[in-house]
Amino acid sequence: MSQPLLLVNTVDKPFPDKPWSPYHWSRKFVSSFEGILYSFRHHSSFYVHIPITISVILIAIFLEVALWEWITIILCIGMVLIAELFNTALETLARAITEQRNDHIRIALNIAAGAVLFASLTATLSASLIIARHLLF
Repeated sequence: MSQPLLLVNTVDKPFPDKPWSPYHWSRKFVSSFEGILYSFRHHSSFYVHIPITISVILIAIFLEVALWEWITIILCIGMVLIAELFNTALETLARAITEQRNDHIRIALNIAAGAVLFASLTATLSASLIIARHLLF
């Protein structure tokens, strides 16, 4: 298994005594972006979510949706991507724990995948209603 690309060594270096220091916060942001980039590059689900996200945004621009519709679309996109990031984190952690079959891990991963499915279906329904409102009325 390939090791993730880390821009900052966040494991060996302890956080400074002053959690409000700029160094402390900048390391947190770098670590966060590393996690996002790792997920986007190494998990195939994002190869589905990103093109769909771009398509929905382009359709919303073309239809000139209202501000409240933009807010709904942005929240739905965020909800799906956040759910997928949590699912990816659990999958990665599960692989680190064991490569063997474990029913508890399988159930946890199924629950996380269910959360992604539920978020995706909610976002799809919301976007469909917004698009239908503009195309049919």
